[in-house]
Amino acid sequence: MDLGMMKIRYSDELKHYASPYYDPEYAHQYYMEHRKLKGRSTSKLNEKGKEAYEYVKSRINEEKKGRLDSAKGQYKSTSDSLRDARKSRIDSARANYKSSVEASKKSMQSSIEKSSEQKKRNTESSLEKKKSKTERSAEEKTKNIKQAQERMTSEVERHKQTMQSGIEKLQEELSGMSKEDKAANRDRIRKEIAKLREDNATERGKLKEAFSTEKAGFTEEHAKNKESYSKEHNENKASYDAAYKSRSENARNLHKKNTEVYKSALDSERTSASEDYEAKKTALKTAYDTKVSEIKLNAENSLADELDALLNDAEMVKAKKRSKKSSKKSSETVSSSSSGSTPKAASSSSSYKSPIKKWSYWSLKADKKKRGGQSR
Repeated sequence: MDLGMMKIRYSDELKHYASPYYDPEYAHQYYMEHRKLKGRSTSKLNEKGKEAYEYVKSRINEEKKGRLDSAKGQYKSTSDSLRDARKSRIDSARANYKSSVEASKKSMQSSIEKSSEQKKRNTESSLEKKKSKTERSAEEKTKNIKQAQERMTSEVERHKQTMQSGIEKLQEELSGMSKEDKAANRDRIRKEIAKLREDNATERGKLKEAFSTEKAGFTEEHAKNKESYSKEHNENKASYDAAYKSRSENARNLHKKNTEVYKSALDSERTSASEDYEAKKTALKTAYDTKVSEIKLNAENSLADELDALLNDAEMVKAKKRSKKSSKKSSETVSSSSSGSTPKAASSSSSYKSPIKKWSYWSLKADKKKRGGQSR
């Protein structure tokens, strides 16, 4: 059995109807939801009924349009709010990303600047140490050379005095001799004096040579020290440069890593905001579509109710007319069969009023309001 084709309408006449497919409450609900498919027509309405139907239809359509416009405006307003909330959330995340990146960049630059200043201080300190050591070495060299020269001069002077003393002794010896001894010893004494002078010159040469050798040693030692100090400074400078580069590279890598973390957080927040927006927008669209369907269905149901009321009213009017016609025929039959009937009796029969209550569209509508808007 096709429930979609069921056209059984709930009424008191079906209260004893039994079927495994029939439920009075759901049958009435089905009827109320599918009345549009029944092909109701206004052909049974008179002109007044049609006018009333068109008027009511226009009012219901106006109300439906107003409710649809209101729902659409609320949907647009809420949708705009959701879009603004997503934009605000993304803008806030982007601003936080920019401020975090800027803070990380400043920290990197500060770290690099500190490393540069530290390298500069260390290099200057190493250079000062090198200069100080070189100066001390030069002073030590000068001092040593001076002392060596003083020793040499002292030795030269000592040998000179020794030579001079020996010469004086020989000359005194020669002067104290007789003419014969002088003549015999003059050459010897002269040779001895020459020998003393030669020995002195030889010793002076040795002393000068020793001094020159010692001086060269001091100079060479100073040169070695100077080279050692320069090498030490260069090694220190290279170490400071390497430390600066390492710290700078670490600072840049940390900034790069922080930037990637902040970018990932921004992307995550943007994705989350978009997904949240799409989910809420989908839910809002579903609710809006449901609301629109509800408004349209309510309008259709209201219009169907009004048409039912008008059709019932028309049916009541026709029933009243049939009742009047039937009553009139009965009255005429009684009048013709009765003897001594008077025109007054006929007149009273013509003023007969139907016992059927006169229903109209407006009385049905008022009755519907009294019953709390329940379906007829």
